[in-house]
Amino acid sequence: MTPRPGTYSHVTIVGRLGSRRDERSLPSGDEMVVFDLIVDRVPARGATKALHGAKVDTIPCRVLRATLRRKVLALEAGTAVEASGRLHRRFWRAGLTGGALASALEVEVDSISRQ
Repeated sequence: MTPRPGTYSHVTIVGRLGSRRDERSLPSGDEMVVFDLIVDRVPARGATKALHGAKVDTIPCRVLRATLRRKVLALEAGTAVEASGRLHRRFWRAGLTGGALASALEVEVDSISRQ
């Protein structure tokens, strides 16, 4: 599917690499590494202290290219990085017997570098 002219998804995140880095095999045989980027949360303008809540956001990310998988696995937790990619919603069936449909937003990372 080709996107319509003028529409696209592109995000750049500057944060710290979380401790979770999982290697996964997809049913297609493709390999990926799933990891988290942690960014400090900026309180919403006009929000009361009661609404501030969490001090950080944990952004789920994945890499498919072999070179990026190796790079992410070699970095230590807490390393400051800049990651760019595309925001996707991924769907799957929860449970082993094809239970309820579940989904999550995650960043498919195309590039990552130390800050």
